Amino acid sequence: MQDDTESQRIEDLWFDDGTLVLQAESSQFRIYKSILSIKSSVLRSILSQPQKETLEECPLVHLDDPAQDLTYFLKAIFDTEYVCNRLPLLTSSLIPFDRSFYEKATETEFPILAGVLRLSTKYNVKNLRQISLTHLTNIYPTTLEAWEQRDATRTISGDEPSPLAVLQLAKDANVQGILPAVMYRLTTHSVEDIFDGMTWNGTHIDTNETDRRTCLLARQTLITAKRRAIAAFLRSSSDVLSCTTRDPCNSGRLRAVFTNTDSAEECDPLWDHFDWETYASDVCSACLSASKTSYKNARTALWADLPGIFNLPTWVKLKASIR
Repeated sequence: MQDDTESQRIEDLWFDDGTLVLQAESSQFRIYKSILSIKSSVLRSILSQPQKETLEECPLVHLDDPAQDLTYFLKAIFDTEYVCNRLPLLTSSLIPFDRSFYEKATETEFPILAGVLRLSTKYNVKNLRQISLTHLTNIYPTTLEAWEQRDATRTISGDEPSPLAVLQLAKDANVQGILPAVMYRLTTHSVEDIFDGMTWNGTHIDTNETDRRTCLLARQTLITAKRRAIAAFLRSSSDVLSCTTRDPCNSGRLRAVFTNTDSAEECDPLWDHFDWETYASDVCSACLSASKTSYKNARTALWADLPGIFNLPTWVKLKASIR
């Protein structure tokens, strides 16, 4: 028998008629072996092995996962109310539910998402991994259009998680497809943050040497792109053939340079905050249309180049990896 004097039962996941006890760190969970085996092929293999320890006449299996992650993961499997409130798009549960209920957009918290994603990946629970990826790609998408809408479509509640926390999760769970957006978001932080790391949710997270070097080099590339490509329409004489007011339009461009130029060290060229309303009053309609086209094309080209800037595979390969 297992001496559990220092162990803590997780009441929400301790079923008196459960057939299996899992332990992670000092936390114990009494759950149903058959259900867990159906959900996870990896756990089915682990649980098929003879167990040396028992607790309350149930096999006792020790797992090397963080207790908090395992709590989130098991709740996602066994607690239907928790799943309905936190993880949309689930198509199966312990008891029948209307599928449309799971399709409603709901919010979750990043620590929950991270725990479920890590363990659903490790234990091959495909539906929970897909649900987690839906949340994650809402805030770190693979298209510029989705990036521009991320604040409106995000389903991760609270403050945006530190990009270092997301970068660590992406590597833990092998989610390469979000890396360009995550690493871009990291470069928008200060050089000090990239060098020294960041504290998020009570934990300090450092960058490794490779990521630090990649982001610092990319940061300079992005600053240069902001100056030379995205704002190029402000820094050259009007070459719009249908413009009939070249001098006034060029003066309008010059005014926009001074009113829309960011700090030299600010690095967020994909942040769409240009004052088009004021600019429209300073240039003719032909120049306005040409400027918007130039601006959009430059941003689109920069997004297409992000994987290369961060030494990653192409967008085609990255998108195919999100599964």
